[in-house]
Amino acid sequence: MTLSRRDLLCHLGRGSVAIAAGGGITRAAAAPGAHAAQAPGPAASAGPTVREYWIAARNVRWSIVPTGHDAWKDRKVRNVSYDALAYVACTPNWAQPLPPGGVGDNAGIPGPVLRGYPGDTMRVHFRNEDKTYKMAHTVHPHGVGYAPDHDGTYMGIYTRASGNVRYGQTWTYEWDVRNDSIGVWPYHDHGPMEMMSTNLGLFGALVIRPRDEPAPSVEHTIFFHMLMPSDIRAKVAFSAINGRAYAGNTPSPAARVGQDVAWNVLTLGNELHTFHVHGHRWKDPAGAFVDAPDLSPSQGLRARYTEDAPGKWLYHCHVMSHMEQGMVGYYDVSP
Repeated sequence: MTLSRRDLLCHLGRGSVAIAAGGGITRAAAAPGAHAAQAPGPAASAGPTVREYWIAARNVRWSIVPTGHDAWKDRKVRNVSYDALAYVACTPNWAQPLPPGGVGDNAGIPGPVLRGYPGDTMRVHFRNEDKTYKMAHTVHPHGVGYAPDHDGTYMGIYTRASGNVRYGQTWTYEWDVRNDSIGVWPYHDHGPMEMMSTNLGLFGALVIRPRDEPAPSVEHTIFFHMLMPSDIRAKVAFSAINGRAYAGNTPSPAARVGQDVAWNVLTLGNELHTFHVHGHRWKDPAGAFVDAPDLSPSQGLRARYTEDAPGKWLYHCHVMSHMEQGMVGYYDVSP
């Protein structure tokens, strides 16, 4: 049964960070400040299957405030550009980037959305193409099962090959999607320079739905995260949504009244965040109505409802300093 906005049920998952590409996934477009609704991805197969992804860690020149303007407060904001790292979803053998769609925008930050259903195996072919920093990188998932060789974590003298994929090298990860994997989880670089490379952009989302759950009409995947001066060589920090700061630059999700809408909301870094959408509220896992649930670092929130509130709404983190530093955007609902 599809829930109304007022009967929305959120499912919480925990996570970490990484990236993906995918076969059999539909695409959807996006641009700074005018984010298109993401296609919900492939339908569940009749039974367990292998879902194969080809992912590259690549360098992207990234603008945080490309318009140079905060549309919410109607003020100028100095743009900062930096050399970001991004997971890029590719066709087999990393031949070319996949177009936008079910894997997300696939244009920078965050990386592609990896999807699966309980019983599936995720096979992630990863290649390190970091020509700028030439650091070792990995893909480390939350929420799924794996053997130590597929953990993607640097462990000092105990490091396995999957935890230290150097520039120009490749590794294939295999992860098991289980019943307890249902939810929204981050994945990210967990190599020897994990903090820097993750802050520069090497992260993405795992979305695991029950096999018998119908796909939503539209889906929006957003990360709340910080861009710190030491990483981006700036004088100030930015509170970002998907690598952008300030309304008119951050994603502008859209929906229509009557559509089945899903949100995947994730966090990274050191800060506590909250997820607040004006004009909307929902039930938490305990059944209480909320409109700004807490999200600690590396957490995921899964929200789904039938839209019934036309208008232009703000969505943002309700930590006040984060709002002032740019963690706010517009959500457009047409009649």
